[in-house]
Amino acid sequence: MMLSNVGGFVCHIANTIIILYSIIFYPDSTATPTSAVVYLSVFAGNMLGLLVTASAGIIVNHMVRMLLQYNIRLLRLGRTQAYKWR
Repeated sequence: MMLSNVGGFVCHIANTIIILYSIIFYPDSTATPTSAVVYLSVFAGNMLGLLVTASAGIIVNHMVRMLLQYNIRLLRLGRTQAYKWR
């Protein structure tokens, strides 16, 4: 899951850089209103993809952290219970 989030994030960053590069250095490509709308919609889609992959990474990190804390607490509880039974 983590690798797919990183892969998606990197692809969206690369695509955003390419789109911005073409808009800035090749203004002929956005000469017509239709092509400008297409460029802006693809750019907006990339921004949405970046938002989704970044938030998915945050959620995965949060869930792993919660699971790790739960397991550590469970192990500590198990040790104290084991000492009480001796």
